[in-house]
Amino acid sequence: MARQRAPVRRGSPLQPARDSGERDSLARAVRSDLGVAACAHEVLRWLSSRTGADASLCLVVDPQTNQLVGLAGDGVPHSRVEAFAVDLDQKDDPLV
Repeated sequence: MARQRAPVRRGSPLQPARDSGERDSLARAVRSDLGVAACAHEVLRWLSSRTGADASLCLVVDPQTNQLVGLAGDGVPHSRVEAFAVDLDQKDDPLV
């Protein structure tokens, strides 16, 4: 699957949490019994709200296929997250 490069935004500093309620909400999501992908999605949503990112991905290594694969995304269609894969032997890929 060919990837499109998103423009890198510089100067979008991480904004402090507006109140402790935001941090508590994130902490509850992380500590809950949500599955790993759902938890990762909640964290990405929180990070996007803090940074202004339009789209983000959480990637993990699949040791069985030796690939970097999509686990969760925010602002990215679920089908694209599931289809994302980069062979870890592709040393010229900037994600590797």
